[in-house]
Amino acid sequence: MAAELVIWLNSSDFVDVVPQWTKGVSDEKLEPYLREIQSKFRLSVPAALYTSLNTVARANYKNWSRAKTYSINDRVLWNNRLYSSLTSHSNSEPPNATNWEELDLWVVWRDYVKPFLIWSTAAMYCSFADKHFSQEGTRRVISPSTDPLTPEELGDMVNKLQSTADRYYLAFREYMDDNSQTIDGTDYKATSSDEVRDYKPKNRIRIV
Repeated sequence: MAAELVIWLNSSDFVDVVPQWTKGVSDEKLEPYLREIQSKFRLSVPAALYTSLNTVARANYKNWSRAKTYSINDRVLWNNRLYSSLTSHSNSEPPNATNWEELDLWVVWRDYVKPFLIWSTAAMYCSFADKHFSQEGTRRVISPSTDPLTPEELGDMVNKLQSTADRYYLAFREYMDDNSQTIDGTDYKATSSDEVRDYKPKNRIRIV
């Protein structure tokens, strides 16, 4: 039996990323759409890769500190890059090939997977979430208030959101292909032809 899906993001991750997204969108309202997109993504990558991304997405990494003593395999953030300690040491600032190894898995999560999940979920949310608001339709600001969009404006918004999501997903696939499905020395090739499913988000526009 597959492990229960743990949601990686919340509405605050969308603020200042998706234009017009506001804190008025609660985690409770967003969660069903984020759950569906993340579930489909899980089916589109090998289980081992999803497990590794799950660790990175859920971790609360701290910034490197001069005052802290680090042990082997401790992980720190430095200039928004993730490093793993190779030795037990202190006061050794990354990057330092003797004491630190940069982890590309963080870059894959930060630059490809996380943005894909955000933009694709936003597209789905705008397509269907008006049922939470009213029959007037999705709003001009992504919030339960303000003026409603026309059907044409709604379609244009969703198409732009999904187009952005698709670009991140394509970039993720190209990165994996360019690196022979290997990240940080770990081979993430699918173990069988049935392990992963092709996935491209497809949102329908509801006219209300």
